[in-house]
Amino acid sequence: MVGMDAGQRLTYDGVPFSGEVVEGALDDPTSLETYRDGWLNGPWRLCYLDGSPKAQGEFVQGGLVGEALTWHLNGRLESRRLFTEASREVAGYAWDEDGRATRAWSAGA
Repeated sequence: MVGMDAGQRLTYDGVPFSGEVVEGALDDPTSLETYRDGWLNGPWRLCYLDGSPKAQGEFVQGGLVGEALTWHLNGRLESRRLFTEASREVAGYAWDEDGRATRAWSAGA
């Protein structure tokens, strides 16, 4: 049985889960989440039903690190967010469906 413990970790039969969670067909997944000891840890990817990318990033012990990207349904980049190794967001950029910049910020700016 899949669940969450009091610390919000993913569990399987009451034990923190390590491995990949795939939604959709194995040869055509709509999402992929990688867990270690119940925490998101590793690649994370979501796709639209047509298989095009919707979001992707990298987690370390439950927190986003590095670059996280999202896309509009038309395939254009929607957002780019940058995180430190401590999962602190330090910059963010966003674009509308036509590719026009709608937001840009960075820590300390």
